[in-house]
Amino acid sequence: MSSENVWTNLIKCIKAVTTKLEPTDHIKGIGFISVAGLVCLDEKGQPVTASTSNDPNINIILHYDPRSKLEARTIYKTHHERLRYRGERLQPDMHESMLMWLKNNLKENCWDKVGHFMDVTDFLTWKATGSLVRSSCCLSAKWSYVTSLSGVPSWDAQFFKEIGIPEVAENDFRKIGSEVQTPGKPLADGLLEAVAKEMKLPPKLPVATGMTEPYAGCLGLIGCQIPDNIAEDFTSRTCIIVGLTSASHFIFSREPRFVKGTRGPFRDSVLPNMWLNHAEQTTAESILQFIIDSHPATTVIKKQIAEMHIHKYLNKILKSMAQKSKQKDRAFLSKHLHISPDYDGNRCPLGDPRIRGMFSGLTFSRSQESLALIYLAAMQSVAYSSRHISSNFTQFGHDARCILIGGNLGKNSVFAQLHKDICQLPIVIPEEPRCMLLGAAILAGVASNYFHNFKHAMQEMCGLGKLVLPDKDTEVVKYHDKKYEVFLKMYDHQMEYRRIMGDDVEG
Repeated sequence: MSSENVWTNLIKCIKAVTTKLEPTDHIKGIGFISVAGLVCLDEKGQPVTASTSNDPNINIILHYDPRSKLEARTIYKTHHERLRYRGERLQPDMHESMLMWLKNNLKENCWDKVGHFMDVTDFLTWKATGSLVRSSCCLSAKWSYVTSLSGVPSWDAQFFKEIGIPEVAENDFRKIGSEVQTPGKPLADGLLEAVAKEMKLPPKLPVATGMTEPYAGCLGLIGCQIPDNIAEDFTSRTCIIVGLTSASHFIFSREPRFVKGTRGPFRDSVLPNMWLNHAEQTTAESILQFIIDSHPATTVIKKQIAEMHIHKYLNKILKSMAQKSKQKDRAFLSKHLHISPDYDGNRCPLGDPRIRGMFSGLTFSRSQESLALIYLAAMQSVAYSSRHISSNFTQFGHDARCILIGGNLGKNSVFAQLHKDICQLPIVIPEEPRCMLLGAAILAGVASNYFHNFKHAMQEMCGLGKLVLPDKDTEVVKYHDKKYEVFLKMYDHQMEYRRIMGDDVEG
């Protein structure tokens, strides 16, 4: 991926918006967010290749790139104190493992030439303002930069030495970030004049220190107003941000909590003076899309439904099937169909990138009904995974009273229903599902002083949420308890299969 392409197309996008909004003096600030990715630049800010093709235009390693799995395992085996903040595991999506890979595989063409490594969000704010200040959110999310339990944020030079990349600690960690700010703080003097001209915006327009995309989603979701005074304290709310591929679970605390298999505790990564734990699911919407795209019934369905979303159509089929079979709940339709959703490893709470997806109960059926059932079982598997994460949060001292769901799948009524019944917690669906964009707007509002602080911004912008209560019917609860038991056993069985085949399941 090319950082210059990202920037060029961002300019086009902003210009397309501002052209329609002239005059633009009512725009008060800009908040940048992005998916995580490691950008490689030389001392002058020019792209440096991150590819074996040696093409300088390929200078971003995206967070889901698996190339540094071996390096991640090497880091894990150090058992360094910093790994406690990674759930005692380190995944190949972390930037340190990517740096090791670049040094090991592209030393001359990349490692020796790089002047700056930065996350995509920090790259965007640098291009906009000229400031090399990094976001504490980005550094917590994908680097080993953390705030200690005593409240001191820092890098650790010894850690970089232990993993074989001591160079990044030179000159006060200049290559990876000497200066760090919390999200929402204004950067430098705002928008550079040349950039402002390209964007058709006023020069010196305030630019906020940014966030990675899921963290911005958490910011846009956590302040949602919930009816009936349920979970007024932010520490009793779990936020699930469902992206196009993975999903992120966030929970806050006022004191730091280490949760095994979960990232954090991170201070000030979303809200000032609040600690955060972050658990990721490798698949959510992506498993549904994969199943739908792979099934032979999909082609016929798409011709039938025209503009209707296929999820809505499949939900209707499930409702009809439940009525015909006189089931009190459509969840009962998948009694003997079980899925383990981790097609691309389990990030949390198991922290094992080698885990793969599993099915039990498949048939030869090519019907629309068979697709609907697999789709249902896949949604259930994501919800059981959420329950697994939620139970892990609880085990280490968190006390969630409700779950807020943001992103496209939050609008799927069956997805929300399954989460409330499987997790046995109230679900809140915000009136604005695009919580990541809302989070970026909150950052801009705070940086520009349009809002006094985050609390003020969230009160004004986060809006209302629809509250959906869990089904307490004994039969429904017991059914999901049994399915969840099967869900957990599928992990055990997979490890047993690996043992039989001679794999090291502990490494």
